[in-house]
Parts: sequence; C-alpha cells; structure tokens
Amino acid sequence: LLGASMLWRTVDAAAPTPAPAPASPATAAAESSHATTQATACAAPSLHWGLILCYGVYGFGYILPATFLPAQARLLVPDPWLFSLAWPVFGVAAALSTVISSRLTRRYTRPQIWAGAQVVMAVGVLAPVLWHALPAILLAACCVGSTFMVITMVGLQEAQAVVGQAGAKRQMAAMTASFALGQLIGPIFFSLTHAWFGASLEFALVLGTLGLLAGVLPIMRLGRPA
Repeated sequence: LLGASMLWRTVDAAAPTPAPAPASPATAAAESSHATTQATACAAPSLHWGLILCYGVYGFGYILPATFLPAQARLLVPDPWLFSLAWPVFGVAAALSTVISSRLTRRYTRPQIWAGAQVVMAVGVLAPVLWHALPAILLAACCVGSTFMVITMVGLQEAQAVVGQAGAKRQMAAMTASFALGQLIGPIFFSLTHAWFGASLEFALVLGTLGLLAGVLPIMRLGRPA
C-alpha cells in the first residue's frame, strides 16, 4: 500500500482534450473511408508461436525449482538461520541482474541473453541435486535469482520487437498465458509421478533442469519475420 501510494502521486492526471468541431457529411464520409482502409492495412500481425512455446517451456522449467527448491533446501540445511540465507542472496542477485542485463544487450541479442540465462538457471536448479550442502543452496539462489527477471524482461522485449507495436499486447498476453500453463503443468506432472512412481524432490529439480535446457536451442533459433 505504501508503494502504491507513492506511485500514485507520480501519476499526473490526463489533461482533458477539447471536443473536435463537427465535420460536414462529405468530410465525415471521407474520414470514415480512410480510417477503414488504414485499419485494414495496420491490422495486428499474427502471433509468433515460437516465442509463445519457448516462454511456456520456461514457465514449466522455472516453476519446479520455485516450488520444490525451498523444500529441498530445508532437507539439506536443517538450521533455519542458515536456510534463510538463501532468500537475501536470491533478492540481491535479482536486483543486480537487471542492471547487468541492460549492459549485456549492447553486445548480445535478446535471444542469446535469454538462452544464456536459462542455462545459468538450469545449473542452479541442478546444484542441490549433485551437491548436498549449504553452498549448493546459495549457488542455486544466485543462479535462479539472477536470471528469472532477466528472462522475463528480454522475452517481452523480444515479443515487442518481433511483432511490432500493433501486435505487442496480443503477443505478450499469449506468452503470459503460455507461461501460466507451463506453471500449472509442472507441479501437476510431478505430483502424478510422485503418486504413481514415488518420485523424489530431486526428480522434480532434474525435471526442471531438463525443461530449461530443452528450451535453449529453440530460443537460439528464434527468427524475426522479414
């Protein structure tokens, strides 16, 4: 509420626009015909399904560690004081990542940054599976915390660049829906494998790692329509 109240004060009320003068019937008909032609020419472009699919795979791969990594950390680090160190590390890494990523865009393309961030996240997700110690949890916090905001940022920026301003809203909405679908499928899939086959928490993290790595190559192949 405090943040919202501070933000509200920075928003200036929109100045009222004067009502246009009434136009003659001939002028109104000409303007209507021109508007129809312009709307047809500037119709929203089709959705970029490659971006939508990659963003959904990212949602699947991200939600598994986001859901089960805290439980895995609690098993590996029973001391709550040590266990709680992961969250400040996660937050600091997330804050610094946005500053660093803005500089990376000067040298690398957005798909390259996205793919690289997804590989880094996969390394962090897999670390507690291979190394049962507190440093692995902190490494996971660094890797996941420093990449999830970067992927969201460059993914939505790429959506706007690919489809343009006309279709940016539809594209971002479709990508967000795909991400949400991936987030829904991930825990349900693990729950079923746990109920049917007795899959462990480590299996969930391995599954998340595989999902993240599976999306890297399609991301690198994302192309812009001519």
